[in-house]
Amino acid sequence: MDPQRFTDRMAAYRSGKRAHPAMTVFATALDEADIADIAAYLAKQADETERSSQ
Repeated sequence: MDPQRFTDRMAAYRSGKRAHPAMTVFATALDEADIADIAAYLAKQADETERSSQ
């Protein structure tokens, strides 16, 4: 997932613009640095998956 897309979605869960019981709990428990770290990790995983499929 694109890091900005992930960050935007987590912000939406935190603000209540998106609703999902589990994701809201996770999003509100994380700070901005945690969300950025997870976004970077997910982006790296996507890159590695793409490289391995070529």
